[in-house]
Amino acid sequence: MSISVLGIADDQALGGSVRLIVTEPRALAEAKQAVDSVLKEIDAAASRFRSESELSRLNSRAGEVVKVSPLLAGAIAAAIRGAELSDGAVDPTIGTAIRLAGYDADFASLATEAAPLRLIAQRVPGWRGLYF
Repeated sequence: MSISVLGIADDQALGGSVRLIVTEPRALAEAKQAVDSVLKEIDAAASRFRSESELSRLNSRAGEVVKVSPLLAGAIAAAIRGAELSDGAVDPTIGTAIRLAGYDADFASLATEAAPLRLIAQRVPGWRGLYF
């Protein structure tokens, strides 16, 4: 008879849930540290909720040519690929529209009861206008 034992760690990151499963339970702590490090790097590069993130700094320089890290470049490339594959149903250029709709903070910091939203319709740039 064969028995399989797994190491499992659950956490929260990037506005969602994270579950890490390893086949060697002794390696769980080291694996968790590695995953946490990568998630921290992603958050520092691509968080729209952190004014010091690379994405926030990029957004503040709209219209300028800006050199970005390989990590953010990869995230932007993946977002554009998602837009291509979904024919625009996924669009990485809707950040302003989302902020105007009231989603301008991490879910964890939002009140459970809030006043009705006041929506403002504006054009979004559209993913096809991105130059990469």
